[in-house]
Amino acid sequence: MERDLPDAHRARPLRPDKQPTLAQFRAQKPLDPAAVSKLAGPLADAFDATHWPARWVQVAQARLADHQAGRRRYPGLQHCSLLFEHAWYAAHAGDLKAAEQSLDLLREALPQLVPSDRAYFTESWNDTLPAELVLEAKPPRRPAARKKPAPRPA
Repeated sequence: MERDLPDAHRARPLRPDKQPTLAQFRAQKPLDPAAVSKLAGPLADAFDATHWPARWVQVAQARLADHQAGRRRYPGLQHCSLLFEHAWYAAHAGDLKAAEQSLDLLREALPQLVPSDRAYFTESWNDTLPAELVLEAKPPRRPAARKKPAPRPA
């Protein structure tokens, strides 16, 4: 699951011209589970194809279905990460509707996270997802930059 995510502590204005287009986004080549298995050396069994779907979007989908059905319970941050991963990989596969649905669920779940984690997802949503998806699934607003108090006269 290789991708560059921004530093959550950098406040940058939304710059749609800097977001990748869907074509640029889909041109990225993340490793699939089979490739990870080949690189995992002695841990390769953990990525055995009998336990892992062929594509990451399917892995995230299966984990989210287990969570929803109560077969597994993921705490807030892990659940939000799964939602974002599903959105990312669904968009990468060209399924923007599925990506939007996961982002809608993520938006509902974000308030339960601490501010730094909310900022991480907001930055990732704004800066790493394709512009076409961000236009449809509006990201949460970035927190306003704190103003430094004026220095007191001596």
